Amino acid sequence: MPGSSKVITACTSLADSLEPAPLTTPEELALFMNLHDEMVYPGGNHDNAPMPMDFELLKNQFNHAVAQKWKEDPASKFIYKMKTATLLLMAYDRAAESEQCNKLIGSKKDLVIKLLSDLKDDSHFVFPDIKVRAASESEVVVPAPVGLVVPPPPSVVVAEEAVAMEVEVVVVKDNVEDWDWEAHGGRSTRQLKARIAVLKKSVYCPKCYLICKHLSSKRWKIVNGHSVSARKGRSNAYPDCDAKGHVSKDEARLWANRFRKKRTIQRIQKLIENRSNNNKSKKKKQNKQ
Repeated sequence: MPGSSKVITACTSLADSLEPAPLTTPEELALFMNLHDEMVYPGGNHDNAPMPMDFELLKNQFNHAVAQKWKEDPASKFIYKMKTATLLLMAYDRAAESEQCNKLIGSKKDLVIKLLSDLKDDSHFVFPDIKVRAASESEVVVPAPVGLVVPPPPSVVVAEEAVAMEVEVVVVKDNVEDWDWEAHGGRSTRQLKARIAVLKKSVYCPKCYLICKHLSSKRWKIVNGHSVSARKGRSNAYPDCDAKGHVSKDEARLWANRFRKKRTIQRIQKLIENRSNNNKSKKKKQNKQ
């Protein structure tokens, strides 16, 4: 996520520096981006697919680094502050929005900023009065007699056909079996329960991110182009990926730290439980009324 914008809010006191707050200094932003890149692209290899974000782990890494900097230089408490996972998620969203804006605007960023400034202050512009233009004879619309259907001009028919030909149907992929399927409050309870079932009965490949093992009839089956080799002393529970090779011990450990199924299942179950409690509370209020 290179080129992300800086969030500027100055630190004013030592007490303030100890309070959780969004990214406030260029140094905090640089630390956040370094930890982000190490998590998403382990070893700095940008050729592989990005790894998923774990904001709880990122929070622990960020706060540990901040504590080290405080220990090395007490004055750095004015520069670095402890963060919560929520604040780091906010910083991530802002950086992603900034990067997307940079991609859309490109080299016209200064021009857009000037345009916004001009729109806020119209004191330098004199807008002319609107002149009413009289319609020509060819533009006068004569109402058709009742019951008579008037066909549209040929130019209109051609334009409508051209527009119809340019319409492209975009299908948004949203499969609960995808490893990066997000569970949030906008999902239905049926979708959330289906996601839990998938997580309990599936194992995702650290190489291609597809389901490599599926639990069926109390037995694990190897699926989606994966196989178990005759290699002695297997170091992990992942089968070999036919497309991308053997899963090493380090890759297995790193994937287990990033993709924590048990924690994800607990979070989804909590989301369903909260929704159920909210529905019960609403029904009680309606019954009282």
